[in-house]
Amino acid sequence: MVIGDPYKLSIIVKVLDKWNTSKYGKNGIFLFCIDGELFPKQMDTAPVTVDLDALKRAFTDVTVNEELYNADKVDAYTKMYNITFPKNIYSNYSYQYYIVAPTLYDNDCFAFVVGNGTQIRVMVAEVGYEIKELRHDHDLNISEIYITNDELCEILRELDEVHQAILKETACEVE
Repeated sequence: MVIGDPYKLSIIVKVLDKWNTSKYGKNGIFLFCIDGELFPKQMDTAPVTVDLDALKRAFTDVTVNEELYNADKVDAYTKMYNITFPKNIYSNYSYQYYIVAPTLYDNDCFAFVVGNGTQIRVMVAEVGYEIKELRHDHDLNISEIYITNDELCEILRELDEVHQAILKETACEVE
C-alpha cells in the first residue's frame, strides 16, 4: 500500500503474515519516502501499526516555528536534532519536532517535521553514530519536502484509513 505521493511524501507499508508470530502485532514492511528517497535504506522487520501510529501523532500535531521552517536545511535539521537530543543529557529536551517511528530510528534515520501555519517541512537523514561522543554525526545527506496543510490532511486521511484497516484485521483475528 502506498500512502501519499512518492515524489513528494509517502509511506509504503505492507503487513506480511509470515513475519507475524502473534495475532496481536502486525509486522511487515515500512518505508518512509521523501522526495523519491526511501528510508530506511535497507529492509527491516517493521512494527507496522506502531510506525503508522507514530506518523499520525507527528502529523496531527505539527509545531509551528517560522525560524526553523525558513532556516537553511542543515541548520534547521541540526537545531531540531539538538532540541530532541541535547548534548548535555541533563538539559531539557523536546520531541515536538521528532517523528518517533521505530523502524526509522532503529536504522539511524531521524525525521523531523515543522510548520509555518500553512505548510509543513519534513526532513529526514540517515546518520552515523560516533561511539566516542555518544552522538550521531552530522555529515548529513538530508532529504526534505514542503507540502501544504491540505496535502498533509489528505495523507493523514489515507494513513488513518490504512491504520484502522490493519487494526480491525488484528481485532478480527483475536476474536
